[in-house]
Amino acid sequence: MTSKTCKATCKALIIMVLLFVVSVSEAADSITIDFGYALAEDTPTGRSAARFAEVLAEKSGGAMKVNIYPSSQVGSEREMQEGCQLGTLDMCIGSTATLSNFDRIWQIYDIPFVIQDYNEAYKSDDSANAKKRLDSLAKLNIKGLAIIDPGFVEILNNKRELKVPDDLKGMNIRCMEAAGYISTLKTLGANPVQSATSEIYNMLQNGTVDGTSNPVGTIYTFSLYEIGKYLSIMHTWYTPVVMAMSMKTWNSLNQEQQGWVIEAAEAAKLHGREVRQQMEKDWTERMKKAGMVVTTYSLEERKVWSDFAEKNLYPQFVPSIIPQSEWDEFLAARGR
Repeated sequence: MTSKTCKATCKALIIMVLLFVVSVSEAADSITIDFGYALAEDTPTGRSAARFAEVLAEKSGGAMKVNIYPSSQVGSEREMQEGCQLGTLDMCIGSTATLSNFDRIWQIYDIPFVIQDYNEAYKSDDSANAKKRLDSLAKLNIKGLAIIDPGFVEILNNKRELKVPDDLKGMNIRCMEAAGYISTLKTLGANPVQSATSEIYNMLQNGTVDGTSNPVGTIYTFSLYEIGKYLSIMHTWYTPVVMAMSMKTWNSLNQEQQGWVIEAAEAAKLHGREVRQQMEKDWTERMKKAGMVVTTYSLEERKVWSDFAEKNLYPQFVPSIIPQSEWDEFLAARGR
C-alpha cells in the first residue's frame, strides 16, 4: 500500500468513525414519548393529540417523537392517568371525572349546568383558576399541560324528548363512574348505571339502559344514534379532558424541551377547539338525517334545568366537597 493510499484509507476510516459518533450522539439525544388516550383518532381529542405530536416534532427539529396510542390501547383513562403518576406512561389525555378519583377538587367539572356555552367554557379553561388546578396535579406526580375540549356531555335516551327535569324520572341512564354524574341522575329521579363506553351500544340495544350520557362525538363515533332516539343538546355537563405528562418524563427534559412541550400543548388545545366545532356540526347533521330527534335548548328553556340543579344538586357538593372559595373562583372564571 502506497503512502498516498494509506492516507486516503485512514481519512475514510476517520470519517466513518466520526459519522458513527454523530449517529450515536443523535440517537442518545432523541426522545420518544408514549402518549395514550381513550377515544378514536378522528375525534377532537385524537386531533389534539396528533397536533401536539406534529408541533413538538417541528419545534425539536425531529428530536422529539411522539408515539400515539388511541382507543384505550394502553389502558382505560384511569389506568393511563395512574401510569403517568407512576412513570410507566409518558403522556395521556384523560377526563377530569377520572382525575376526581385522585383529588376530589376535580369533581367541580362533574356538576351540571354550570357552564352555559363554549364561550364560557373557554374563558374558564384559559383562566388562572384552571391553571391553578392543572398545577395542583404536581402533588400527584403529574404535570398538567392543557385542558382540552371534547364537547359537552349530553343525554341520549329512547323514551322521550326531555322538556323538564321530571322527564328523566325512572329512566336507567348509563354514566361515567363519577360522583357528580351519579348524584345528578339520582337527584333527577333517574337510575345511574356505570359502564365502559364500549358496552353502551349493546346495553341500549338490549334495553339494559334507556339512555346514556356522552359527548356528541362519542355518540356518533360509537354509532349510538343507530339505536338511540332522542338527543338533548342543552350543554349539560362541561367535563373537559386534561392533557398530562408524567412528572418523571417532564423532569427528564431540559428547559428548552419543556418549553417546546408547553407550546405544543397550547397549539393542541386551540386546534382541538377548532375541529370540535366543525366535527360536532357535521356529526349532528348526519345523526338527524339518520332519524335521531335532536333538541337544542335556548337559555330560557335550559334555565328550568339549571335552576333545578342550583337548588337541589349544588348543595350536595358545595362546600362539603368543593370549598366555597374554590367554587366562587370557578364561577367567576366563566366571565358571565
